[in-house]
Amino acid sequence: MWVEFGGETWVSAGAAIPFDASQLMQVGDRAGFPVYARRGLKEDMIYLPARDGVVAPYRLKN
Repeated sequence: MWVEFGGETWVSAGAAIPFDASQLMQVGDRAGFPVYARRGLKEDMIYLPARDGVVAPYRLKN
């Protein structure tokens, strides 16, 4: 699975994780849904809501 965000292509990067607002911050939105990244880290990962309380990781496609 892949998504377009910020002019880049992002691909699924594994199992969904629990959403933790102390670790993730909203960096934008896609199709009306929030897009998150880890606070304080410069990594090529974003997280999208998968279901209540869970976000799915996506990595920047090389």
